[in-house]
Amino acid sequence: MKKVRMAMLVATMVLGTATVARAQNPQQQGGRPNQMAMLMNGITLTADQQTKVDSIWKANEPMREQMRSQMKPGETPDSAMRAHMMAMRDQQTKAYRAILTPDQAKTFDKNVAEMRERMRSMSEPSGPAAKK
Repeated sequence: MKKVRMAMLVATMVLGTATVARAQNPQQQGGRPNQMAMLMNGITLTADQQTKVDSIWKANEPMREQMRSQMKPGETPDSAMRAHMMAMRDQQTKAYRAILTPDQAKTFDKNVAEMRERMRSMSEPSGPAAKK
């Protein structure tokens, strides 16, 4: 069950449909937190930086679409797909971080760590059965 939860969270993080145009406003969209907004929370991007963030997002859209098409609703990705999604996530994280100033990068790193911690805690079993 733990692997299933983690796989679904990784898939959600990588394949999320966040719109980058709202990256500076961590409001909820459609009842779900916007992943990009969570990553960029507390960071004010310049127009040039926003253009670069948008470009990175758009450049990776075909790969996200390909992965979405390979996944069946309700099924967890296999280990190869998870590895591919994690590699894609790491590559995108590095690309986003590279366009930030050192101060922005500190905030971004904190946001990434918080997001990973949320994913980790959500993947852990909870409730009375987990405490046995």
